[in-house]
Amino acid sequence: MWSFHLLIIVFIIILIITMVMFLIKKKSVGLIMLIAILILCGAGVVLYNTVFYNNSKYITITNKNNKEFTINIKNHLLQYEYTYAQFSSDVSFDILQKELKSHYNNAYYDDTLDQYVFIEDNVIYTIKYYEHSKFLWMDRYKYLFSANTIEIENDSNIYKISFPREAIAEEEIFSTQMELKCGYEEIKPYYSAFTNAKFIDNKIILDYYTQKIVLSFKDNTVKIEIQK
Repeated sequence: MWSFHLLIIVFIIILIITMVMFLIKKKSVGLIMLIAILILCGAGVVLYNTVFYNNSKYITITNKNNKEFTINIKNHLLQYEYTYAQFSSDVSFDILQKELKSHYNNAYYDDTLDQYVFIEDNVIYTIKYYEHSKFLWMDRYKYLFSANTIEIENDSNIYKISFPREAIAEEEIFSTQMELKCGYEEIKPYYSAFTNAKFIDNKIILDYYTQKIVLSFKDNTVKIEIQK
């Protein structure tokens, strides 16, 4: 990033010199300076969108326990919203999957929802690849990285629950009873690495501090209950 900032500073200096040259009637020198500025601008655009584009080596989001969680990957942050981030990287999805698998033994690819899933501290994290483009010689793979939690209100209390948001039929509508895109058998693997989860019949029971959260499945519907 410092190299790009230095480029901006040099551009401003040359622009000032060019203006001075025109003011003191040395137009030929000013014209040379102007050409230099145009070349510098073009070089700056190319460098910013290639060499300096991936300006971070890691990306951080916040999980349901308000703890930061970081993965190491060269990236250019596109959007950040607390529990999720959109980013671009020159790392392909195949290579990214291998990297995640080497760091998280429970990581796996969910072909039902077309995303990579891994668990850390009883929180579901997902990375979804959604677009590929190129700028000159540089590949850009765009991803959505999120801590998969939903907020449920019960008796005036808000509960942050780990749940695969992409499985919800209407993603932005969270309630104690929701229609899903899939059923119990497809949801169950998400919780297989949870240390606080139990599986009974078509139910997933999660220990939640001093309470229990019961996810009851019937066909493509889930009902969420808070048991004290």
